[in-house]
Amino acid sequence: MPELNEVLQVGLEHHKAGRLMEAERSYRQALAIHPRHAQTFHLLGLLAFQAEKPELAAEYVEQAIKIDAFHAPFQVDMAEIYRALGRTNDAIAVARKAVTLDPEAADAHTTLGMLLDEAGQHEEAVACYQQAIEANPEYAVAHAAMGTALERAGKLDEAQASFERATQLSPGSAEIYIQLGRLLHSRQKLVEAVACYQKAKQLQPDHPVADQLAQQARAAIASQS
Repeated sequence: MPELNEVLQVGLEHHKAGRLMEAERSYRQALAIHPRHAQTFHLLGLLAFQAEKPELAAEYVEQAIKIDAFHAPFQVDMAEIYRALGRTNDAIAVARKAVTLDPEAADAHTTLGMLLDEAGQHEEAVACYQQAIEANPEYAVAHAAMGTALERAGKLDEAQASFERATQLSPGSAEIYIQLGRLLHSRQKLVEAVACYQKAKQLQPDHPVADQLAQQARAAIASQS
């Protein structure tokens, strides 16, 4: 019988390559070797979530947590799945568990912050993003999330600085350039906004709104001349 780690490695390679059926087959083979292997249930959950089956994903990750309740990454992913299912209170609860289990996990603090932000608890959300950035100053997602929260609070200079820092840390993210562009547009920094939208389009040619936003900004520039 193959070793568990060998089977999981094959599954991970299929998973990373987008061969979801083959990945699932390998993960199920891993469970046949070790029926209570938490990481395998977790991977099956991620696979189901990627396949847009959040209910099934929740079942798998819940099983992983039953087996190993002290692994913070399981809790973070569980929060994201509950979020997708609209189970906000459950999502916040498991995200809080994640930051308790691993106070240095920047992704856990960021996920909790996003959930709190969506629930209207903006000040606590900002505190979460600050903790995430303290844990990992180069975590672009936290800087972008901080930018959104600061923009909502009307702190536009600080928000712009956060988005700009996020683009420096993650220069390949079209979405962060869109976020920065929207903020610049709202501040009437239209030429800079167009540049951001163009960068997003360059990074993701099929981006659903980059062209439209760029056209709107150019129209605003034309109306001022």
